[in-house]
Amino acid sequence: MSPIVVYPEYHIPPVPSLITSYGVCGVLPLALASLAALSWTRDRLRARRAKAAVESTAPAPDGRTVVRGTVELAQGAAHAVRVEIDQLGFESCSKGKWSHRWMESDRKTLAQPFYVREPGGRRIRVEAAADVRIVDDLDEVIRVSADRRTRVAAISPGEEVYVFGVLGKGRDPEMTVSYREGGQGPVLRSPDAEHMLIATSPPAAGFRASARIHAIWVAIFLLLASVLQFVHWMHSVRVATGETASATVLATRTYTTKGNKGTIHHHFAVKTRAPDGTVFEEEIEEEDWAKLSEGSAIAIVHVPGKRGYEILGDRPTVHVASALVPLIACVFLFFAYLGHRQAIRPWHERRSIQNDGTGRLADSNDDPSVDPAVARRLK
Repeated sequence: MSPIVVYPEYHIPPVPSLITSYGVCGVLPLALASLAALSWTRDRLRARRAKAAVESTAPAPDGRTVVRGTVELAQGAAHAVRVEIDQLGFESCSKGKWSHRWMESDRKTLAQPFYVREPGGRRIRVEAAADVRIVDDLDEVIRVSADRRTRVAAISPGEEVYVFGVLGKGRDPEMTVSYREGGQGPVLRSPDAEHMLIATSPPAAGFRASARIHAIWVAIFLLLASVLQFVHWMHSVRVATGETASATVLATRTYTTKGNKGTIHHHFAVKTRAPDGTVFEEEIEEEDWAKLSEGSAIAIVHVPGKRGYEILGDRPTVHVASALVPLIACVFLFFAYLGHRQAIRPWHERRSIQNDGTGRLADSNDDPSVDPAVARRLK
């Protein structure tokens, strides 16, 4: 007669247990660590390229690179790149104290082709797309009305910049046409699946700081994976070296305990003797308990030569908490990672800009002067 198969109380079936032990508690945190590691690698490469661009006077190489030089406008262009962030102002009073908040309502990027003159004299055409990012301060404020303003970051002629993109040959309408060149010249464009970055100061330090944050989270996710695998060590041993055997039920019992608020909990336990003589007791579900009696044959998994690894069932299982707690931990840490990344991001990487201050809107620390022509265009 085949032994009766029952599993410990609140244990999930064998296959979901394997998914929990090696998927949720192994693959998932390692995947999160890999995500952070990719971001760390990207920022480290950007930092090296930016440092090389600052230290070198040689022309920037083709491919992904950082071009350093002075901005020159293209013929007929009014500007190079300009980001305008419209904000709406709100003010409130609490206990006699005023505070205000400026919240982004719209963002426009005005980009036209421009040129960067390298220290060696080479002139590179920069074709920035609409998703270009300016790594610069929002140092211009246009007050349109009492509760509307526009903050501006702009790349100006004569300004030294560091531009991250992909350098190659392309059509340059301002290149002197010759038989050999045919109007072709060096052109910098946005990388595939990435943004072009234009910085007005050496960006290497910012990239290194961002890389350090990603490195910290790589360590956190690897530590999480190690802790979870340690918690599941017994299950892993059972899976690797455990054997299914028939054990004998020595006794069954039921008892009650009092929980919080006086609630009564009923427990159903079975005491079992393994083939090597080890005796152990586990709680099971009531319907499984009703099937058993003293002397019944019951299936267990045991590890030869290792007492304490015995568990009821024909295959190893884990407690439902071993699935839920690690999953919740991974999700929580993932969103904490995203929140940390967002907190350290400069304004140009944020979806929305918000500025808080004390006092009323009229007391905001910005330039109240308005260029009438610009104000009319922004209204």
